[in-house]
Amino acid sequence: MKGKYRPGEVRARGDAIYEEIKPGLGHLTKGTFVVIDIESRDYEIGATDAEATGRLLDRLPTAVTWAVRVGYATAYTQVGVVPVRKSDG
Repeated sequence: MKGKYRPGEVRARGDAIYEEIKPGLGHLTKGTFVVIDIESRDYEIGATDAEATGRLLDRLPTAVTWAVRVGYATAYTQVGVVPVRKSDG
């Protein structure tokens, strides 16, 4: 099934909405999550992504969500270890 949004569109809309609502949010502790429904522009704030997303989806079950972590460039980072094998050559 084809997605409703083009690649990057959810992020772009979420970022734009966050920048608009940010002044009205007051002081939020670094690490707090703001989860936004990009269609209704409604949002929830929580200590965790799961907490805020759960409350938003309870109210708006079909929400298309975008999460922002206050004080960080991204909500999540991917960190891993890639094993390196010494070649026999």
